[in-house]
This record gives sequence, C-alpha cells and structure tokens, in this order.
Amino acid sequence: MSKKVLVCGFFFKNNLGDNLFIEAFQELFPTLSFIFVDEIKESDLIDIDAVFIGGGSFLYNAPPIGKNLEKLLTMKLYYIGVGLETDINPIHKQLIAKAQLLAIRTPQFKDKGLSLNKNTITIPDIVYALQGNVELAKKEPKSILVIPNLVVVPYHSDSNWRYVSWNYYKSEMSQFLDEKINDGWNVSFWSFCNNQFGNDEWNSIEVINQMTSRCSVKIIPYQNFSFKEAAKLASSFAYCITQRYHGGIVCDMVKTNHVNIYHHDKLKVGNALSYYGLTKAALHESFNKNESNQVIDLNIFDKLKSMVQI
Repeated sequence: MSKKVLVCGFFFKNNLGDNLFIEAFQELFPTLSFIFVDEIKESDLIDIDAVFIGGGSFLYNAPPIGKNLEKLLTMKLYYIGVGLETDINPIHKQLIAKAQLLAIRTPQFKDKGLSLNKNTITIPDIVYALQGNVELAKKEPKSILVIPNLVVVPYHSDSNWRYVSWNYYKSEMSQFLDEKINDGWNVSFWSFCNNQFGNDEWNSIEVINQMTSRCSVKIIPYQNFSFKEAAKLASSFAYCITQRYHGGIVCDMVKTNHVNIYHHDKLKVGNALSYYGLTKAALHESFNKNESNQVIDLNIFDKLKSMVQI
C-alpha cells in the first residue's frame, strides 16, 4: 500500500503557478498517495505517514495549521520547494527545525537555511520536474505575451510611493507595447490568477487603457490549465514579459525568451528588470538581448527524491 502524504500549500486559489506544484509533486514522487490542502485540520492528519509543506514563498505568514503544531512536531515533516527570501514566521521556524529536510529554491540563502536545519539542500523550483511533459505549439512570429501581477496595483489607502511606481510603470509599459505594435508585433495579456484576492486582468486593463493601440491587444483570461496546456500556450509566443515567477519558469521550459519584471526577490533571476523605475528603453534593450533560456537537468532532483524517506 502506498504511503499517504498530506501536502499543505497555497492550493485551490485559482493561481496557476501554485496549482502547478500539485502536478510537480505527483511527478517527483509517483509512488506516494497525496492529499493536497491549503490549511491543516486535525482530521487531515489521521492515518497520514508524512507532511510536506511547499512549494512557494509564504514562510513570512503563520502556517495555516490550526491547533496542530504539537502534533506536526512529532510527525515526519518535509519543507520542499520553499523560498527563504523573506522573514520567516516563528512557527515555521519551529517546524523547520524539526523537519527531516528543508529543500529550498533560493540557493543564495542556503546559509540561512542551514541555520534553521542542518539538512538543507538547494533545488530548482519543483515545477521544472514537469519538463518531460512539455508539448510545444508552433511559435507565432512577432508575438509578445505579457503576464501581469495584480499585487503591484495600489489600493486607495496605500502609500504615495506605490501610486507613483504604478503610474510610472503603466506609462512606460504602455508606450513600449505601442511601439512594438507599430513595428508589427502582436500583444496578448494572460492572467495567471483570478481569486478572492483579485484578478490579474485588472492590472492588464489599466495598462491597456493607456495605450493608443488598445483595440489591438488581446486578453487571455485565467483558466485552470494543466501544465501541458499552460506550456503549450506559452510556447506559441516569440517573447514574454512576466511579473509572475512561474511565468518565467514555464517560458524557460518551452524556450520562449522572456524578461522578468521583479517586485519581489524571487523574480530577480536571469534576464530581469526592476518594476520600480522600469523604462521603455530598458525594455527595448532587454528585448533585443535574445538570451537563451535556462536548461534544467531533470537528474537534479535525484538527491531530493533520495532524501525523502517515508
């Protein structure tokens, strides 16, 4: 009988990047029987052989474990595919200290990981484990995919610097896209997230509304895509501008050149530009680099799989 593993992460929130972790865990550990949850209830832990926490960058928040801290501290516990680029909640620190393994996707913070748990290893984002499942579409010449992120759009109660940053970004991005359209490029926006916290399309609409070529732009709404469906869509574009971390990862896997626009350290990888003070000149320069994509050796996960003993 296969071992039963409870996986707690940011699941079932209509966020494409986080939903891909479900397929990645199943690909990495095909002999395990998984139950995926976004919060841990006492009943979830009945007859469970181990608990995985991950993947993603959420350690700054208290874990959604209810009153189950003491129980979890006695169980086989693994943190897999998490980022250490933020402060870490004290309850997560307690759990990490007792974990059999801390597998982080932020190699620059390995020393920080080792200070929390001596069994710390670095791995690529676990979505790369799905590389073998890629199905490519024919690339549309002169096509640009923009993957926005609602989190940078300010509320009326936010500090003035957030408004200034957002308004400047909208101005520069809309001018850049207009110039590319005038040069014969097609532009599409793709929403990676649409949930109770908001819809990435709201970011897209504000940018599009500032464009003179606004009627030429297509919006691809959020859909609960499988990895194969998401990869096939991303592969059909010649270039991608992404504010979503897993947008860049999927583009890596399908060899679509891209630039990450980072407001968060996890996006500061590869060909990347800061969201704050972004200029159309910098976008044009980055666009013309035509850098090759990251190549992931699937054997890189062998160490991870060998260290998960349930």
